[in-house]
Amino acid sequence: MKNTTHFYSLKPQWQRSFADGINAELIDDKIIVIPEAIGTGHTYFIEVAPGISVLFSDYTLTSPIRMSKLTSEEEFYIFDYNLTEFGDLDDEINDAINLDLTILNNQVENAYEPAVNQKTFGFSLFIDAVMMQKFINEMPHAEFLNNKLNNSNKPYKDYIDSNSLILIFSLKEKSIFDVSFEEYLKGISFKLLANFLNRNADLVPAKEYML
Repeated sequence: MKNTTHFYSLKPQWQRSFADGINAELIDDKIIVIPEAIGTGHTYFIEVAPGISVLFSDYTLTSPIRMSKLTSEEEFYIFDYNLTEFGDLDDEINDAINLDLTILNNQVENAYEPAVNQKTFGFSLFIDAVMMQKFINEMPHAEFLNNKLNNSNKPYKDYIDSNSLILIFSLKEKSIFDVSFEEYLKGISFKLLANFLNRNADLVPAKEYML
């Protein structure tokens, strides 16, 4: 098994070390093309706005790789929408309990081994920690959600709502080399963040239901 280490950043510079680690081509500081020696497909990274970036992954590995993510000085959250295990959209859209959204703190190291001979299809939002705190602090029960996001013992697991599923699956119909792809990806990023905040706006600790 090949082992590679990398870090994440809100800026595109992190991609160079990652691409070098797997001998991949990096195009325009946005697209990493998976080399034929280990698989097919690509990743696509852009800054959506100051404090918000997105990493879109769509590839299939033919050789096993262990990817170890190191910490970096930047403090941000990683909203990891993993649709790798999903089948057709019609089979999944009515399932409201799929815990396939994982929220991680960039200050925590972790490792990932993508499945071999199985499509990896995912969407990761990187959101500056200070910016996210401002969003959350305007919500009811902000302390409860903050505790969930900042639990150092385990990542925050949530489900992907049906509207967000539709948005992410729509990327299957787009080419990353289309001139409109970047703007389309930015639009989806804002909508996914809004969906998460709206869904959690009325989040209430379980004990309050018992009063």
